[in-house]
Amino acid sequence: MSETKEWTDNYVLTFLQILYERVKNHPNNSPSFNDADWTKIDNEMKALVGISYGAEKLKSKYHRLRGSYRQFTELINHTGVTWDVDANKVYAPEEIWQKLAEKNKGFKTFRRNGCKNYELLAHIFSPSTATGKFAFSSTQRPPTSDEERLMNEEYFNGIDNEEIRDEELEVNSTPKKKSKHLSEDGPRRRNNSSLSKSAKIDEALDMLASTLSSREQLTKAKLEKMERKKNKKSMMEEQSSAFEEQQYTIDEVMNVLNDMPHLSPMQYTIAVERTDQFNWRKKFLQMVPTRRLDYLQSLELQGLT
Repeated sequence: MSETKEWTDNYVLTFLQILYERVKNHPNNSPSFNDADWTKIDNEMKALVGISYGAEKLKSKYHRLRGSYRQFTELINHTGVTWDVDANKVYAPEEIWQKLAEKNKGFKTFRRNGCKNYELLAHIFSPSTATGKFAFSSTQRPPTSDEERLMNEEYFNGIDNEEIRDEELEVNSTPKKKSKHLSEDGPRRRNNSSLSKSAKIDEALDMLASTLSSREQLTKAKLEKMERKKNKKSMMEEQSSAFEEQQYTIDEVMNVLNDMPHLSPMQYTIAVERTDQFNWRKKFLQMVPTRRLDYLQSLELQGLT
């Protein structure tokens, strides 16, 4: 089974939701999954989508998703690259795309469709760098595990003046993507700042799940329509076949043979032996009456030779 057929958008979203819940519920938001964890995740996937992938396939998918997240993050932090968050489109001059492709051809996969579920991936694979003050530029070194753990604790325990520091970061750094928080008068505070991080991601998950559910229902309706057409066509073919069976019967062939007085015993026998073959009966009865004798004579000659 191909990767696309085995992992539909809905299945990937379900997998990410399961991972997100574990990250969200972990004290430091950085759980490490052992074999027992993967077995539990596999059981959840089977219960939700009806497929048991097995621990190894789930781990492999986990690493591929993490690789996509890291590569896309590198892409949108690259100088000269702009990411339209709403449209999930990445824009850059052609020469930059060429340089990126020379470095890794995988960058091309994001040129047309961006990175699906990027915000959710960020909360799973790098919760400390997902938003606000945790958004590192391409010139900064990645945080160490201790630094990342500290930032996670600070974020979830609440930090005084976080909004002010967010604004300072936006003003003092080169923007890598279109921001909803900038107006003509300059940076301003985020809307809905009172919403918690978990509430925001849960809302996004609900919207994405609703969209995928609608697509799934539309696909199901199309498949059902195609199945009805297929069944109707099959029924018509069966009715046509049954009609022909009634039209080209053994009795009909025997009546024709018995009305042919010039048949030799050999020709008559050859014809009778073929009456159990539907296609032969149909062909014989559709012949012009004057041709039937010639046809049986040719069969007789073939038998003699």
